[in-house]
Amino acid sequence: VIDQTVRLTPPMCFAYNVVLLLSPCDGRMAYDDFIVEYQRRTGSTHLLYPTDYGFPTMPRLFDSIQLVAQVRGRRNFKIIILNPEFRLGGYTQPTPYTPSMTPYS
Repeated sequence: VIDQTVRLTPPMCFAYNVVLLLSPCDGRMAYDDFIVEYQRRTGSTHLLYPTDYGFPTMPRLFDSIQLVAQVRGRRNFKIIILNPEFRLGGYTQPTPYTPSMTPYS
């Protein structure tokens, strides 16, 4: 094996960062707080746009990672819940993954 790097697809990058973001918060966060916290935690200089990950809307992006996290509730009472199997527990938090905004190939 010459090259042992792993390439994550854009939704996988998003799912990885969701796990890092929600694990310290007991696996849940208000939907309205998520985008700001996501930007702050990943150190991104621009807002979270679902089109960066290949999806037209945030609900579609979350549908693509529903095994990892799901959006529950309606209208003003939405919450993002992390699947307990993906919580990091007491491990040291790894650094967030910030993908390049070039198309996946």
